[in-house]
Amino acid sequence: MVKYRPILFIISDIILISLAVLFAFFIRFEGFIPQKYFLNVLGLIFFSIVFTIPIFYFFKLYFFSWKHVSIEELISLSKATFLSFLLLTA
Repeated sequence: MVKYRPILFIISDIILISLAVLFAFFIRFEGFIPQKYFLNVLGLIFFSIVFTIPIFYFFKLYFFSWKHVSIEELISLSKATFLSFLLLTA
C-alpha cells in the first residue's frame, strides 16, 4: 500500500484540481456554463493539471507522511501552491 500512496495522491489531486476549476466556472456563471466557454474550461483544467502536478512532485508533496506533518511540509505546500498559482495566472 505504501508504494502506491504517491500514485493515489496524484490521482486524487487530478480529480480535485479538475473539480475546483469546474466549480469555479459554475460559480462564475451562476450554475450554467455557456457553451462558448466550455472549451476554456477544458483547456484550463488541462493546464492546471499539467502545471500543478509536476510542481507538487518537485516539492515532494507526495512523499511525506501525513501523520507527521510539520512546518516544513506546510511551507513546501505553500510554496508549491503559490508557484502553481503564479504560472497559471501569468
